[in-house]
Amino acid sequence: MQYWKWANRTGDTLLNYRTWNGLVSRFLYRDERKFEESSDVSLGPGTDSYYEYLLKQWVQSNFTANRYKVAYMKAVEGISRHLVLHLKLHGERVTVLGQRARNITLTGEIHHLSCFLPGTLALGHHYGLPKSHLELAETLMWGCYYLYTVHPTGLAAEMSRFKLDGVEPLQTANYLRPETVESLFYLWRVTKEGEISGHGLAYISGV
Repeated sequence: MQYWKWANRTGDTLLNYRTWNGLVSRFLYRDERKFEESSDVSLGPGTDSYYEYLLKQWVQSNFTANRYKVAYMKAVEGISRHLVLHLKLHGERVTVLGQRARNITLTGEIHHLSCFLPGTLALGHHYGLPKSHLELAETLMWGCYYLYTVHPTGLAAEMSRFKLDGVEPLQTANYLRPETVESLFYLWRVTKEGEISGHGLAYISGV
């Protein structure tokens, strides 16, 4: 219980900071109680865990800490409106999470870390959140998996840029991060779809 209180103290502090449509940037101004406005907004390094733990703190409270649920729902709405990018590459529809500066055009730069979101959305749906969350999870999951299919090694780059003619790696290393396979696991547990299982086996083969 002591650790729960400590975790909640941090979470509650962040909930009092001003966000942009439920979205946060990597840095914050403690005295002004707001997130920095000049930083890019994405679900990559520095912000990914914020969104993931909004949901998990609500779940771990036995669904009583509704302030986390409210913040999570607002964040998902903000993500859907401002960070989801729909593309058509070589005849295939691909949906990914881009990044943007506030009120500036969304770019197709995607961090591998952001691929945690399909699993988080699926977990939320498992606990009663809207079906639209699961539908978005399935759509984004294909976008994350697509990053693995375009490289000869079968492994995605740490950071990539989606362009009209394909995918360009921006940071070519692969650090064996778990986000994509974790999301595949969540989605398979929630949907039991064989295609998801096949994607997981392809991931393991690439590794």
